[in-house]
Amino acid sequence: MKLMTMNNKVDPILVKTVDVSLILYAEHDFNASTFNARVTASTLSDFYSCITSAIGTLRGPLHGGANEAAMQFLKQFKSKEQADEELNKIFGQKKLIMGFGHRVYKNGDPRNAIIKKQ
Repeated sequence: MKLMTMNNKVDPILVKTVDVSLILYAEHDFNASTFNARVTASTLSDFYSCITSAIGTLRGPLHGGANEAAMQFLKQFKSKEQADEELNKIFGQKKLIMGFGHRVYKNGDPRNAIIKKQ
């Protein structure tokens, strides 16, 4: 969070978005990061260690790390026009974009509606 602040002030919208995002990950069935947090908790470790282990698992490129890949992908575009052009090519070729979509949800991830409200 500290790295995402401006002028040493934390944007309350950013805090809320990160909070909701972590809740959605934690409440999302029995995924890798949830499993890891539960394993850590089963050792009677403290709360912070449980969250840290879950976030560490979430960082992997096949789990939550896909979001980071999506951000890197989007940063390459210098303008809206360039993004539109490149994305239309990708969609036309029916290629996948890392960080968008879900292996389980073919008709949209139900968590999207919640995070979009933020």
